[in-house]
This record gives sequence, structure tokens and C-alpha cells, in this order.
Amino acid sequence: MKTTNKTMKALLIMLLVSLTTMGTDLQVNSSGMANTYLTIQSAVDAASSGDNIYVATVGTYSENVSVNKTVNIIAAVADELFTISGYFTIGQSSGIEVSIIGMNNGNVQSDGHASGKVKVNLVSSLLSSVDFSHNNYEVSIYDCEVYNNTTIRNGQIKGCILNDLDITNETSTTDTIKIMANYIIDFDYSSSTHYFEICNNFIDKNGSWDSDHAIYISAYNTSAGGTNLIANNTILYRMDYIYNNYWNSSYANSSSVGLQINGSIGINLVIVNNFIKNQYSSSYGYAVRSSSSMSNAYLANNHYYCSTFSRNLSTSTLLDNVSANYSYNANTGILSGGSGLGLDMLEYRNIDNTVNDIGTNGGPHAWSNYHTTTGKAAIFDLDLPFQLFIGGTHSIKAKAIHKN
Repeated sequence: MKTTNKTMKALLIMLLVSLTTMGTDLQVNSSGMANTYLTIQSAVDAASSGDNIYVATVGTYSENVSVNKTVNIIAAVADELFTISGYFTIGQSSGIEVSIIGMNNGNVQSDGHASGKVKVNLVSSLLSSVDFSHNNYEVSIYDCEVYNNTTIRNGQIKGCILNDLDITNETSTTDTIKIMANYIIDFDYSSSTHYFEICNNFIDKNGSWDSDHAIYISAYNTSAGGTNLIANNTILYRMDYIYNNYWNSSYANSSSVGLQINGSIGINLVIVNNFIKNQYSSSYGYAVRSSSSMSNAYLANNHYYCSTFSRNLSTSTLLDNVSANYSYNANTGILSGGSGLGLDMLEYRNIDNTVNDIGTNGGPHAWSNYHTTTGKAAIFDLDLPFQLFIGGTHSIKAKAIHKN
């Protein structure tokens, strides 16, 4: 697994969101003072809806915590983490919103299928695992590192480091899942109900001769009315057998692929401005492959370093996909080239309104916006229209973190 020195500690700032700062503040520590609690669970039990629970960052809380109300659980000291050895289980009550900010080592999970939407926010934390494999949990993960598996059915993940990400099918909603500006080692997507936006991620898959894809999309929403977008990712796949740092071409899989899609309907599938590379050779594999002949997908301005750009996509639109090789930053996936070579359309332009760059730092969801340096704010969720119309009513919402 990749090692990193990234600082994951931050102060959360929520703008125009439902988290409230009007609740009571509860303290968890070992001081023995009045109105403090020795365990996180006892503080949760005592809390009212909307309260803030501040957890001391000294020592380890060895407990399993169940939460079934709207609360914010926060490290008591800014720029530090509280440590738990156990599970956080989020309950099924419709309408609750649970936020965990600044936690170290915990496992966070759902408690069965919820009766209505439950919101969960995980922010600036180092987590052992995340498992929301049940319906009606909208999970937002920002500025976190997850050492083991991450499983969600709905939500958004931005600015994180993930070992293994699985998106699984949900039966009840059709929201758009947003996966943006993350470092991901292994990524599997299987949801026929949600649309997706997979943008500006660095996918760094180190596989073997029997593991032949960096991103695997086995099911997706093919109905009209939404778009499945894969844009500005840097996808590195090492689908060959390596022994003692020696690459043995006789073990290389000629069908290795950066992006594997199972399906034949491409009417709402857009793949643009990505860089897909075989680490060791341009002589093997595909950049994008469909399991069967796919019509009407749109693939434009992708750059690739492998044998063949696509398979089973000859009846889709293939526009200006270029064979090229770039060096890249091993932590961010930001390329040394590809500037201004992306698709010149309004919705794909860089933040400064120049033509889209190839790879993780191009387009409106640039890697640098989610991974700021100390002392700078990062907007991790910005909801605003691309166009403003005279006489119209326009809604703008934002969430941000500030690095201490």
C-alpha cells in the first residue's frame, strides 16, 4: 500500500449546510470534572439532537459506539485526532445526520437498511475501514485516509486516500455519486441506479498477471436523464508479473486494461481528458474496453500509453484520443505534460477558464483544489450552475475545510 506524509488534520467549516452550531457542547475526557463523560458512548446517550461532542485527543477509547441521532463528534483539539479502537455504528433512523471529524483508527459502518435517508459525514480522519453496504445512507468522505476497504452505496468521496473502493448497488435513489481527487489503489463500481462523476482521481493499481483492470465498472445507470462522467483521471495500471523488480513480459496480460466497462449502452457515458498508462511497456493491453459492442458512448481527448486505445467501442464516438507518454507525480498523478490538450468545452475548462489539461490537475475539479497546503482553505463541495439566466433563481452551496 502506498505510504504518504499527507497531513489529514483540519478544521471543518460548513457553509449553507444542515449541520448546526446551536446545540450543546459535551466533553469526553478523563478529567472527572462536572458535565464530562468518560466514554464516547455515554456522551452520545446523553446528547440531544444537534449537539456537539468533543473528544479528548489523549489516550485510546476502546469501545464500540452506536449513534442513532443527529450529532457532531469532533476531536477536542484542533489539528489533532482522537483515537478509538472499535466500531462506530450509524443507526437507521430516517433524517438523522452524523458527522465524525478528526478520528483515528476507527471502523465506521451502517446498521442495516435505513427507513429513510441517513446522512454521514467523515472528515479529516484516519480510518481503518468504512462499510455502508446498506440502502439509504448518503455518505460524504472528505480529506480522509482509509487503510482497508471502503464500501458505500451513495454519496461522495473527495480528497481522500483509499486502499480499496467499492460502490455497490442501491435500490431506492438515483443521486449522482461523486468520486473526485482521490488516490485509489483498487476501484470497483457496480450500481445500476446511480449516475456517477469520477473525476481527477489518481488510480494507481499494482496488479498481477491475473488482475487486469485499474477501474472496473460492472453496472451503471443507462437510463436517460443523467450522465456518467469519467474525466481528468490519471490511471496507472501495472498488470504484469514482477519478481525482484524484474519485469517478465512472458507473464504480461495482453488484455490488461485501464478502464473496464461491462455493458453495451453508452448513451450517457462520457470519457474525456484522462491519461491511462501501462507502467512498464506500451506493447500490451487497452486503455478502455467494453465487455461487448457499445454504441453512443463519447470518448474524446484521452491520452494513453499502451498497445491499443479501445476495444468494442467502434460504434461509439472516438475523437482525438492520442498515444502519448508523460511522467507524473507519484503522490498526485499530476502530469508533466498535457497542458491545454483536453476537450475545449465550457463544462470541462480549467478553473482559470483555460482549455482543459489532461490528468488529475485539469478541469473544474482540479486535484490542487482538494489538496491544499497548510493555511489555505479547500472547497470540497461546490454546487452552482454553469450558466446564469436573467430573471432566474440560482442556488449556490459550498462546503470547505481549512488546513491548520
